[in-house]
Amino acid sequence: MIPKGLFTQILAVIVSIGIIFTYIKPAFTEVEFIQNDIALYQRERNSVLAVNSQLSSLVAEMQSVSVDEQKRLLAYMPDTIDELYISRDLLLITQQAGVLYKDVKYISDEDPSSSRQEVSEMPADGPTAHRFTLSVEGTYEQTKNMFDLIARNNYPLEIHGAKISQIEGGFLGVDLDLVTYSFNADITSEENTF
Repeated sequence: MIPKGLFTQILAVIVSIGIIFTYIKPAFTEVEFIQNDIALYQRERNSVLAVNSQLSSLVAEMQSVSVDEQKRLLAYMPDTIDELYISRDLLLITQQAGVLYKDVKYISDEDPSSSRQEVSEMPADGPTAHRFTLSVEGTYEQTKNMFDLIARNNYPLEIHGAKISQIEGGFLGVDLDLVTYSFNADITSEENTF
């Protein structure tokens, strides 16, 4: 027979092992999970703080731009363009250069006759390209002056193609493919208030 003291000691060891496996080990496992969650939370919190800090500095930089400079930027890269406005500017450029204005056309994306390979290569998230054709006649000096005025325009107006031919009387016939850009074609100009 097992003495009573030994039996109580064995029973105490069994109860201790049972307590360790049923209470202490799950508590330690739960504490380990909580510590892992706390470490993950601290890493994510630090990441969010870094992003918020960068965002604050970018907002401060954006707010440091003067209203006058914002208006100039909007003129240089508008959210949308008005084909009539661009056509009017081209007419004014030709008048100032002294060349004979023949025609200007806006070539939309839907126009199947337009060759837009250079324009269509723009990245999807970049500026939207808008293509125009301009036909004029004038002397060499007038044509050179027109090119200079196009280059000094207030917004980007790029010459993507030029066909120059000599016509009677020493004049030049010039057909230009011009491209200008807008920041986003889906935003209406009424939303552009400062």
